Amino acid sequence: MENIVNKVAHNLRKYLMAYVLLTIILAVFIESFSPLVSRLDKGTFSQMIELLAISTIFPSMIMLKGEELHYSLKRIRQIIIAVTYAYIIMPLLSILLSHELMEPDIGAGYVLANVVPSSSAALGYVLITGGDIELATIVIVMFVILSPAIIPAYLTLISTVSSVQVSPAPVLWSLLFVLVMPLVFGQLIRQAIRRKYGEGLIQKELRPTLSAITMLSMLAMVYFLIARKSSLMVRLPWLAAVIIGAQALAVLALVSLSIPISRILRLSYREHQAIVFPAMTKNQGVAAAIAASSLGTNAALAPALIPAIQPVLAIAYIHMERFVMEILRR
Repeated sequence: MENIVNKVAHNLRKYLMAYVLLTIILAVFIESFSPLVSRLDKGTFSQMIELLAISTIFPSMIMLKGEELHYSLKRIRQIIIAVTYAYIIMPLLSILLSHELMEPDIGAGYVLANVVPSSSAALGYVLITGGDIELATIVIVMFVILSPAIIPAYLTLISTVSSVQVSPAPVLWSLLFVLVMPLVFGQLIRQAIRRKYGEGLIQKELRPTLSAITMLSMLAMVYFLIARKSSLMVRLPWLAAVIIGAQALAVLALVSLSIPISRILRLSYREHQAIVFPAMTKNQGVAAAIAASSLGTNAALAPALIPAIQPVLAIAYIHMERFVMEILRR
């Protein structure tokens, strides 16, 4: 049984991008003939995505060495770099791209999509690439703490509204339900396993199983997100291409910039991945809610479309793992 799980995990990891492309094709094809996902009401669909997000990060919460989490709080330099990427570089890139490619209201929503806190799925990506989960967890929590001040500042900068009020409630709810709850239960399970079987069982025997669960959950999330937005992509292909292309360019620019910076600053490979994934993957549910309430329905188009490409970009970056590792080890 253990060998089968190891083989499945290895196969998923090796051909993950191919499975993602196949999932996208299936989602568009099936939904075009039987639009079941697009007919789900908003509340049901949101709950489904939240559950998939939990199943994506829950394995990483079991792998998380909670007993060492306080050490990550002392890594001020790494936290500052992460905040710089997420709240300075990514927003500036998105402002530049939106100004060149989009109408003002759609562009405002696109910028908003890149200043909200991280998607909790970032922890799943960090787990798959062998990054520092403890540091990534602290980074995501820091993004959430800063977001009630950062988001209104950027919205005021890019919109014609002189003062935009943003409630922290959606951000805090997302943190509680999709991050804190899996963290608490994951750590309870971890400590129970450690007491009975020791740390070795978690790090060696359970790691392939937990990694496979994360990847399968990601593929399920890709399917439902693509299926949900497939009709929008068909109706507005040019707009969808512009938003998705702009996001791909922004992520590519961030990754291209972050690798030499990590090398110059002598960050380890594990630290680099713990910083980059939270900076490049954003909580688009929060972005869509804020956009619809503060900027109008057109502004919510970018947060509605980006979830369809965000996991694809993250998984494409996962396939650069060996390249990044080689550069940072020189």
